[in-house]
Amino acid sequence: MTLLTTGERTLFWHGETDELEENLAGITAEALAHARHRSGGDAAAAIDLLLTESGQEPDMVRRLLMVRELHSRSVLRAGPRASLAFIHLMAGEAVQRAGLARRVVSMLASAEKGIGLEEEMKSYLAGKAKEIVMLASEQALASGGALVKLLSDSRYRVTGGDIVVEPGVRMALGHVLTALSGDGHALWKFRNGLSEGREEFDRAVVGHWAELSCAVSDTVLGLFRSSARPSPSEYIGAFPAGFDESGLLERIIDELAWRQGLRDGFRGGADGAEWLSVVARFRAWNPAHLRKLALLESLLGEESAPMLAAIRIGVARLWDTHRAEAVYGALTLLRHARRLKEWRKQLADADEERVCMEFVRNLPDGAAVVAIRNKWESLPVAPGGAPREWGLLSDRAKDVWRTRLSSELKDKPDVLKGVVEFALSWAPKDVYADLEPMLIVMITEARIDAHLEMIAGLGDGVAALRAEALIEHLRLGQPS
Repeated sequence: MTLLTTGERTLFWHGETDELEENLAGITAEALAHARHRSGGDAAAAIDLLLTESGQEPDMVRRLLMVRELHSRSVLRAGPRASLAFIHLMAGEAVQRAGLARRVVSMLASAEKGIGLEEEMKSYLAGKAKEIVMLASEQALASGGALVKLLSDSRYRVTGGDIVVEPGVRMALGHVLTALSGDGHALWKFRNGLSEGREEFDRAVVGHWAELSCAVSDTVLGLFRSSARPSPSEYIGAFPAGFDESGLLERIIDELAWRQGLRDGFRGGADGAEWLSVVARFRAWNPAHLRKLALLESLLGEESAPMLAAIRIGVARLWDTHRAEAVYGALTLLRHARRLKEWRKQLADADEERVCMEFVRNLPDGAAVVAIRNKWESLPVAPGGAPREWGLLSDRAKDVWRTRLSSELKDKPDVLKGVVEFALSWAPKDVYADLEPMLIVMITEARIDAHLEMIAGLGDGVAALRAEALIEHLRLGQPS
């Protein structure tokens, strides 16, 4: 039981009963009409008059309602007379609670139906209900989370550049998006709660993307640690402009790199396959994304199909604009697909390799890359891979192989650059020793020193260190 004492008066309510409703039993349609007549047609004065005649001073009832609405953990189902009193007395008060808009609409309907109000009184209460929600909405615009809380379970829509909330409150859509710009999860919940106008809302999000993108990106990364709705695909799918965020793609791949290989790397959130499916939907690829993704070998376990699919997307996105890096990605894709088939010896992996092969072959000039890949079949390019024919070849036979590959790469500078990076990245130590003389000759003849320097600047990985050694050899003319 909750008490409110003012002077000699005490009002109270229980979780299941509302004594205020009982005390206001004298407020009927007839009594309201008569009170309006006595008050000169003033609806507000008529309600105050009936409250006083019922022994309920308006100011004390206002305080009671404020306590009940703001501090009670339970939501009391307000009767029609208590609803009328609330709408009449709380307009202009700072009322903030979850679902307030829905509750006010429900109270308005309860008062209209339960008392049988005249049109003039209906109009008065509708205006006051609108005032309550409008003031609360204006205050909630300072925080996206508060706005979503205020509108929970309410009906609101987008129309004509405004958010329209029952009972008819309008807020500029741009102001709402600004309020939501600091909370990406609130932005998603707000969008999810729209009853109409989602397409207009989505267009407005694109128009305000500069101020929303940071919150969306941070929320996406937070989903690595959350198993609750929404899923990563569901969330970023609601804001497809995110798929054009190069920085977000890089952050996701970096997070995958940090978690790969850990037994509990994806505990508490979506699994690696889900995240790779998200990666595959991005449009804003650059060479660094493809290189980083291609190195995530630990994700070639249970997530092999989505991993290979994501690499295919990266290769396709870069093929026309960064051909050399895309060739490296394509060769790495085929290397991963072959390695999976040899590891697990399953028909599904053989089918996946075929899919990857056809994908590369169907790219513009992709047949040349497949032909080069076929020549590399004699090399144990996977660490610990079977020696295959390479271990059986004499030095002269290896010279023949190198000559044939060099001929295949002649007049194909972008393909050559991709092959060089692939060899630097994946060739085992003993095989690389046999390939290095060929690489030196091809790099010198094709004058792709700048590309080699770019690879050397990628960090401290195998490819970068081997590239640095080749640069030193070319500068000094000494064995690398």
